[in-house]
Amino acid sequence: MSTGIKNLIYTGIICLLSLCLCAAAASAGVPEDLWTHVIPSDDGILQKVSELPGGGYIAGGSYNGSPLLLSLDADGNELSRTILDDAGNATTVLYVEGTADNGYVVYTDSADLIKTDNKGALLWKYHVPRGQVASLDTTPDGGYVLAGGYIDAFVCKVAVDGTEVWNRTYAEKARTGTSMLRSIQQDPAGGYIAAGFIQPIISSDYKGTVLRLDENGTAIWFEQFAGDDSGAFTSVQPDADGGYIATQVSGGDEGSVPSLVRLDSSGNITWKKSFSGIAESFYYVIQTQDRGYLISADSPGKMLASGGFSLIKTDSTGSLLWNRPYENLLITSVEETSDGRILIAGIENVDGEVHRSLVSLSGTQTAIPTQKSPISGLPLIAGIAGALLLFRRWA
Repeated sequence: MSTGIKNLIYTGIICLLSLCLCAAAASAGVPEDLWTHVIPSDDGILQKVSELPGGGYIAGGSYNGSPLLLSLDADGNELSRTILDDAGNATTVLYVEGTADNGYVVYTDSADLIKTDNKGALLWKYHVPRGQVASLDTTPDGGYVLAGGYIDAFVCKVAVDGTEVWNRTYAEKARTGTSMLRSIQQDPAGGYIAAGFIQPIISSDYKGTVLRLDENGTAIWFEQFAGDDSGAFTSVQPDADGGYIATQVSGGDEGSVPSLVRLDSSGNITWKKSFSGIAESFYYVIQTQDRGYLISADSPGKMLASGGFSLIKTDSTGSLLWNRPYENLLITSVEETSDGRILIAGIENVDGEVHRSLVSLSGTQTAIPTQKSPISGLPLIAGIAGALLLFRRWA
């Protein structure tokens, strides 16, 4: 055999080995479903799911035009469902989580923050006086902080008994445009971190905004991002290194460009990773227990109403680890559970119509015994590596 043919075969084997290594790396750690609870559309639509402090899960949504709470056990079996009859004009639950006293805190589409007991009976109701709430979080004193906007970005603090503590707007920060806060979180360093955008009146470009607030809602610092760093921030979270991780969506020549952005404790960008071609838009990010990041996203070429979402996992530097698509599914809620698993709620859209809702718990993919999967990554790579060694000896 000529040297040229040998080199060609050798190069081909190297390329095949590289492809298999890349495929194995991309699939490593992709979560597999542990259970899925499905609800037909005529039996309810789910918007949010949360892990309960005492175990199990609580989901919120709507049923026949009324707000719905759905209780699930640790294995995803339905325990009970409650219609919130005292929710006023509300038609759906947008947010729900359990409280330390075994009750629930709920936010509805009628701009009401509601506290109920474990049977869904109303304990108190707070009506948000302005704008649209886009995000809320619990506070160390048992209260709640809500953020949003319409004309002006706002943040309000509500006490554990449902009374308003303070309500702030940040119109002076926007100056020449409308502003919106899309995300707010309790900051371990004290106060809050919030992010969103300003839409200038004379421009279609969004300026990204990040605010660090003290415990009274006063801005400690306020950063705006324009030029190469322009684009709306869709979520922000404190990270384990004392800074913040955020998702941002900006305009590009061929459509929107989603990015994962790392900020230091003063709001300066330390790194920014574009995911153009991998996702259409980013909606939410959390730092996982392994210090990586989990992102909910639109799959490329998919419109929001059509579903086609995906979950993307990166390492602590923003490098892609895996990308799991969900065909026809609009992911409405995602969180990491206390034991490091992934909990989602979603709405399945088939041919333009809502088909069903689901709650799903996923975990790290278990190793597949090689004898049961002759084409799994490890045996295939081992086979190619063996062939490569034989070829070299033969050559």
